[in-house]
Amino acid sequence: MDAPGAHATNAASEGVAGPLRVFTLDPAWDHDRWVDFLAGHEEAHAYHHPLWLELLRRAFGHRVEALTVEDAAGRLCGLLPLVVRRSGRRRLVLSSLPHTPVAGPLARDEQSLRALVRAVVDHVQARNGRLLLKTSAPLPPDVSEHLVRAAWDATYVRELPARPEELRFGNSRTHGAIARGVRKARREGVEVRAATGVADVRRWYPLYLEAMRAHAVPPRPLRFFEIAWETLAEPGLMRLLLAEHWDAGRPPRLLSGSIFFLFGGTVFYAFNGRLRSGLVARPNDAIHWAALESACREGFRRFDFGEVTPSQHGLAAYKAKWGARPVPLYRYHYPKPTTADRLLRPESRAHRLAAVTWQRLPIGVTQTIGELLYR
Repeated sequence: MDAPGAHATNAASEGVAGPLRVFTLDPAWDHDRWVDFLAGHEEAHAYHHPLWLELLRRAFGHRVEALTVEDAAGRLCGLLPLVVRRSGRRRLVLSSLPHTPVAGPLARDEQSLRALVRAVVDHVQARNGRLLLKTSAPLPPDVSEHLVRAAWDATYVRELPARPEELRFGNSRTHGAIARGVRKARREGVEVRAATGVADVRRWYPLYLEAMRAHAVPPRPLRFFEIAWETLAEPGLMRLLLAEHWDAGRPPRLLSGSIFFLFGGTVFYAFNGRLRSGLVARPNDAIHWAALESACREGFRRFDFGEVTPSQHGLAAYKAKWGARPVPLYRYHYPKPTTADRLLRPESRAHRLAAVTWQRLPIGVTQTIGELLYR
């Protein structure tokens, strides 16, 4: 951003040496230092990673960086990933982060958190700008005193046991129903495998377009997923699981596919594409079963199934059957949410009317509109 400059504050909390200095890190030049900080913070996840910001830069042309806090000993004590852009009226807009469900500030203590938030708020105040922070926990009142908190959806999170065999989904009846669905998928020739290249991403994308039209959500461009694969797959931050139907003598038929982002202790279920006519074979159940088992084997502690709006009762029930529980998310604005922010909420009348029209559009039209919107 237009650099906020060094900002010092007295640090009285235990473990912080002397005054704090706030400055910016570049995800390309300061990659190792950034990742080292994330590795030592239990709440860090894939959307905090510098490679996620590199994806936003390459896919959408955003300017990206992190506001960070350092103590007198040179140790990083806090980090806030940011996208910096200008509105149509050339007004400064800072976000943590667009195109991302949650990626708010990380800090080792409240003093560092206060220094981070104070610096970024001072910066937008001085430039008549706007700020949006997306957090998975409420900010302390003395940290958020200049911010406006807005109600947001819950995300459904499943805590994971240490071993796959300890996985249980609800009561015995629910667990049994899921297990029968997975066995049915296997009997009908459905096999789950991990994607091996960008060709698999391109094969999956038409199913994603179909799912997004059904949910009345503008689809992300294919280029976003291609760059995501190029940027995140090899370092292990992205996984695409595909459910294919095998029939003797025929090429496998792709029924469903889901993208997951992985880092730290959390796996995020991020995107799904499915062939509606293939859902009877329960491919999504087979994918989630495989994803949860592998997450346990690899030592992840949480499985985030993603956000659900209050009106999406069926989606909430689907995620709850896997043992996920709603966890509220928070949005903090400076100075306050705009009219556009409110109109884009799924419960708004404008959004509901648009959804009816959207679900009747040809898939090619929804793809074109999605490309224009994300551009």
